[in-house]
Amino acid sequence: MRILIAHNRYQQKGGEDFVFENESKLLASKGHRIHLLQVDNDHIQGPLSQIQAAADCIYSVKSKRAMASAIAEFQPEIVHIHNLFPAMSTSVLQACSEAGVPYVRTVNNFRMICPKGILYRDGSVCEACVGKRFAWPGVAHACYRSSRAGTLVVALASLTDRRRVESGTAKQHYIVGLTEFGKNKLIEGHIPKAVYHVKPNFLFEDPGIGAGAGGYFAFVGRLVQEKGIETLLEAWRHECSGQRLKIAGTGPLSSACIEASAQNPNIEFLGQLARDQTTDLIQNACAMIFPSVWYEGFPMSIVESLASGTPVIASKIGSMAHTLIHGQTGLHFVPGDASSLSEQVLRFSADTELQSRLRIGAREDYELKYTAEINYSRLIEIYETVIASYPN
Repeated sequence: MRILIAHNRYQQKGGEDFVFENESKLLASKGHRIHLLQVDNDHIQGPLSQIQAAADCIYSVKSKRAMASAIAEFQPEIVHIHNLFPAMSTSVLQACSEAGVPYVRTVNNFRMICPKGILYRDGSVCEACVGKRFAWPGVAHACYRSSRAGTLVVALASLTDRRRVESGTAKQHYIVGLTEFGKNKLIEGHIPKAVYHVKPNFLFEDPGIGAGAGGYFAFVGRLVQEKGIETLLEAWRHECSGQRLKIAGTGPLSSACIEASAQNPNIEFLGQLARDQTTDLIQNACAMIFPSVWYEGFPMSIVESLASGTPVIASKIGSMAHTLIHGQTGLHFVPGDASSLSEQVLRFSADTELQSRLRIGAREDYELKYTAEINYSRLIEIYETVIASYPN
C-alpha cells in the first residue's frame, strides 16, 4: 500500500511525535511504500513570522500546495494526517479532497473542541467550549497561552476545521481516536459528519519485562499543573514521605520538584532523561504514578509501563479511568486527592502478592492490546475500511 503520512512536529518533542515515528517505521517494516510530509514551527521567529503563522493556523496556502504536490508525485492510496497545528491547517485536507484521495486523521488531543487542547483551565477540568460552534468562552478566558488574540486565532482555526468537516467537498471525515473516552468527548463536542475509529498507541520495539527491583516509585512526564505534580509532591510531604520516589521530566514545576528533593532524601529529581534512561527508569520501578488532573490522551509512558510489567497507580479520570484496570493492571485514586494517592501507594508497598499480581496483569494487558503486531492489524483494517468507504 502507498501511504502518505503528514505531521506538524512539535518544538519540544512529545508523545505525538513518537506516535508519528512509530507508525511510520511500523508500516515501512511491513513493506508498505511510505512518504513523509513534515513541517515544524522553527520558522516562527519575530513579529512578522508570528502574524504569518497565525494566518497559516487558520488556512495555509503553502501547506495546501505542499500536500497537493506530494500527492501528485507519490500517488498515495491513502493519506494519514497526524498533527495539523499550527503550520499545516485544514488546507491539507482540502488538498486531499480535491485530489480525490481518501484520508484519515489521528486526533491526539481536544483542540477541535477546546482552544487550549486539553479541556483544563484554572486548576480543574473545563468543558465550557464543548458543544459550542465557536469557542467564545476560551477566547474570553484567554486559554491559549494567556492571550485573547492568540486564542481567537486558534478558535477560528477550529471553526474552519468544523466547517471543513461539514462541507460537501470534504466527502467523509475519518477520525482515529486513541481511546473510547476521547472519541466520545469529541462526539459530545458535536463534531458532525465524522466516522470515528479507535486505535491506541503502541511501542514499535518491545522493551520486555523489567526487573522492577529498584525499590522506588516513579513519575515520568511534563512537570506542569495538569499532570498532578502538586498532588504527587503533597503525598510525599506527608503519608508517603518514607517511600522512595524518582521524578523525571522538565517544565514550569521543576523548581518545586527540586525543592521537594532537597527537603526529602527519599525524593530524587532526575530532570530530562534520554530515551534509554527513561526505559531503564520505568523497568526498574516498582510502580509508575500518573497523578494527572486532566483528561489525558494516551501517554506513551503508560504503554511503556505496561510493556515492562510495571504497574500503574493513576488518577481515576478520563481515559485513565478506563484504560487501566483497578486491581488488575494498576490502582486508581481520586484525582487531585493526595490522601487517596497515599492510600494506594502504601497499600501497594505493603502487599507483595498485590505487586506480583499487578505486574503479571500489566504485561498481559500490553500483550493483548498494545503490541506492534496488534496495532498494525488495526491500522490496516482502518485504512482498508476508509478506502473502501471513500466516495468516488
